Amino acid sequence: MIITGEVSGDIHASSLINQIKQQTSDFEFWGIGGKKMEEAGVNILLPMESLTAIGFISPLINILNYRRIFKFLHQWMIDYKPKAVILVDFPGFNLQIACRAHHLKIPVIYYIMPQVWAWGGWRVRQIKKFVDLGLSVLPFACDYLNEQGVKSEYVGHPVIDSIVNDCSVQNSYPFPDLKSKSTKIIGLFPGSRKSEIQRHFQIMMDVARSMEKTKPYQFLAAIEQEVVGSIDLPGNVTLIPQGSYQIMRSAELLVAASGTVTLEGAWFKKPMIVIYRTEWITFVIAKLLAKVENISLVNLIAGKKIIPELIQNNVNVRNISSYIQKILEDDSYYGEIVEELKKVKCKIGPPGASRRAAELIIKFISRF
Repeated sequence: MIITGEVSGDIHASSLINQIKQQTSDFEFWGIGGKKMEEAGVNILLPMESLTAIGFISPLINILNYRRIFKFLHQWMIDYKPKAVILVDFPGFNLQIACRAHHLKIPVIYYIMPQVWAWGGWRVRQIKKFVDLGLSVLPFACDYLNEQGVKSEYVGHPVIDSIVNDCSVQNSYPFPDLKSKSTKIIGLFPGSRKSEIQRHFQIMMDVARSMEKTKPYQFLAAIEQEVVGSIDLPGNVTLIPQGSYQIMRSAELLVAASGTVTLEGAWFKKPMIVIYRTEWITFVIAKLLAKVENISLVNLIAGKKIIPELIQNNVNVRNISSYIQKILEDDSYYGEIVEELKKVKCKIGPPGASRRAAELIIKFISRF
């Protein structure tokens, strides 16, 4: 059984499944996921949309639905006795499944481990007790987990696989000729979740509008028109829904919501401004629990702040515009960021995370 609850997890889980299938035909997959997992051959028990929530408040609203799903999955594991349970990210839900699988004596594998190194340290005890094999996608996270007594293996980050696999596909998509429109291209990445887009996209449009007549910048947004809805787009903004990596290659600078996209930007060695807004109660609780100073994966991997971060009320037109101009108009500062990003790229590791994870999973399950 394999379970994830978010779009990124669906993508990474499907790549993992495809790699496992390339190496063995012994497994049949059932679980919770999305279209990518279904295309990879998973028998979908429930769509992942029934799980998706972010922050501290949203899951509380869904608690009754979660209880129903927990009961269903618990009974399914009793009835079908899966060889193993593979959990992909989505810790708020998946650690509860790990607990139930553990008590049913079903081996638990966790791919893309919870971010206990940043906050949620109380989950270390749960992971030690319920997870039999952890597969970490960040080097410092693997080190931390092993220090805490959690059996963890570092496999590299699957986003690098996605970049390598998708770049050639995106090259076939139409891409606007912007040479005559702008001397500087800025990529906009408001996030993948609806709540993230609602909190970030409008402020990005306000930034672009504030610079429309004064700066020779062209903004490219990796977002669908239907997602934007009725938001008015300034004349210096172009939407390129399926061209995120094309945007990263072409852009001099990225403005991105904190998340995996920052690792993608680092792979392309693109300076960026990381922003994030969330529910205030979520922010306050996270602030109390946080064990790290930075929010972006790039700065965490670097071990210091190499790119600007703006959170909550600091995510505003003045601050974002100021950083855009500082980075793009100071060649020395720009070059320093690029050099630091080269080091981060080396730490992220080479492609092949899904293949390495598949090898470890097959080897692990063969013991039972």
